[in-house]
Amino acid sequence: MKRSLGSIILLVMLVSALFGTEVEFAPHRTAPLVNGKIGRNDWNYPAVFRMGFETGYKEGWFMMQQDERHLYICIEPRSIKYTGIDLFLDNGAGDVFVLHASTIHGERHLTDSGWGKTIWGPAELWSSNLTQEITIGDSMHVFPPEAFEFQISRELLPKKFLRYIMRFSGPEILVPPDADTLSSERWREWDIDDR
Repeated sequence: MKRSLGSIILLVMLVSALFGTEVEFAPHRTAPLVNGKIGRNDWNYPAVFRMGFETGYKEGWFMMQQDERHLYICIEPRSIKYTGIDLFLDNGAGDVFVLHASTIHGERHLTDSGWGKTIWGPAELWSSNLTQEITIGDSMHVFPPEAFEFQISRELLPKKFLRYIMRFSGPEILVPPDADTLSSERWREWDIDDR
């Protein structure tokens, strides 16, 4: 009986150690609400990757987190509010594409002959918040979001690494300013599985 009880205690200790490691290194993360507002608990958890960037005017934050099915990206300009963004991504699997968010979604892919035609409308494997726009009388009013938040399926990002650059609109700013939009060779690269 003592051996059996000792074996059970050892098994419980091993299971506890395994679950403790899983929780410590791969915490369960509730997905942020992709609405263009920085929620109180959306982007301040220790598992969030955060990096500053310069736009030429002022700085901002680029943040990433993930769950089993999606990568979440938040791009938060700190002083100027933009009306749109092109998020250029190289997924490391041979696909280079742009996810566009303004008052509408758009997506286009880089081919050997340059950037293909933009496909406008609802996206299939990603989503983001949009810039709000209303017309009052003869005037159109645009309400830039606090941030641009993306939810991207891991089907679009199947590899461990991704490369990216950004282009804001209203005013137009490329980040980094010397980035080549036709070649991802020198784009910023991040390990999306090691944060």
